Amino acid sequence: MRPIACALVLTTILLWSRPADADLITIEPDAFAAGTNLTAATPGVLLWAALITGTSVNPLLLSAVYAQHSSACGDSSDFTRCYAFTGTQGFSASSNPEGTLFGSFNSARNPANCFSVLHDPNYAGADFCGPNWAGFTALLIELSVPTTFVEIGGVWNSDYLQLRAFDENFSRLALPGILTLDPNFPRGNVGTISMTSPTGNLKYVFAGSTEGGIALDRLSVAQVPEPSTLLLTMAGLIGLRRHLRRRTRSK
Repeated sequence: MRPIACALVLTTILLWSRPADADLITIEPDAFAAGTNLTAATPGVLLWAALITGTSVNPLLLSAVYAQHSSACGDSSDFTRCYAFTGTQGFSASSNPEGTLFGSFNSARNPANCFSVLHDPNYAGADFCGPNWAGFTALLIELSVPTTFVEIGGVWNSDYLQLRAFDENFSRLALPGILTLDPNFPRGNVGTISMTSPTGNLKYVFAGSTEGGIALDRLSVAQVPEPSTLLLTMAGLIGLRRHLRRRTRSK
């Protein structure tokens, strides 16, 4: 029985400890026609525009995310040069009632706090779903299977980009976001931010910039084996062990 247990442990380690860049799901809005609904366009990944409404009905309103290609490429503004760099915008005027995520009152932390209020009755924060927080929006990434790695690439128009993550039990994960800026843009609002979970429990991730919107150029998510895959592998190992034992006895 010991060889089986060792084989199962080894298989589990190999499956769950692969490098984050070894097997990624990548979503690029510019790979879709403008106006395409991206919410469920990629198996295993749901994209939502999460808006704090400030009302008791749908306090955190989730609406679709659409591909929108940039036409603001012709002037000398640093912002539109950065905007042109992304090639696409992951949000459109039809993706939420506020019209666009380019502008003020867009931050990952406030919709994430509202998410905590709605799912954790013991959450000690203020009522982040109330009217004082109405208008804050963020990109919500919902994964069908918890994973180890999420990275957002794009441009933002104020301060820094941030990620807020939760596990499948809606518990906030205290994981650092690693920000990497594009050296070609001195204002420091083009680049990527990533988050890695050694235990593979990233389930919900909110993305946004401090008091500013984001344009999504690329989203990368590490693929993890689904439970069914792991169970099939274990069953195969057990079957192989039994087969070898029978062959040994027959000799």
